[in-house]
Amino acid sequence: MYSENDRFWTPLAAFKMLYQSYLINLFMRYVRQITQDQVDYLRDIARRSRNYRERERAKAILLSYKGYNVTVLSDIFEVSRGTITNWLDAWEARGLGGLKDLPKQLNETSLSSKSLSAKSLIYN
Repeated sequence: MYSENDRFWTPLAAFKMLYQSYLINLFMRYVRQITQDQVDYLRDIARRSRNYRERERAKAILLSYKGYNVTVLSDIFEVSRGTITNWLDAWEARGLGGLKDLPKQLNETSLSSKSLSAKSLIYN
């Protein structure tokens, strides 16, 4: 079952190897497959979109495609690594639609007449 080289194998060593590969995949994540039409569209969005967040996302995707990793992108755009990961996930899942903000979900109870009247009583 174990070879001579495996005599120093421990569960901790296995955990360290798995954790290192997890970190490498987390921080070394890139956009890999992108067409020239998509690159052109992303450049256009990065230059001309009125929406600041769309411009930032387009730039991040282009830089990821050029080889910048999640940590570097988070430093460039001054957001968390999780935010960059969310941007890349949205790009992979929805393509060009992933640049846009998702619609905000309204809580129906917050707009009810009861909650509005209760708020007015508190502030009056």
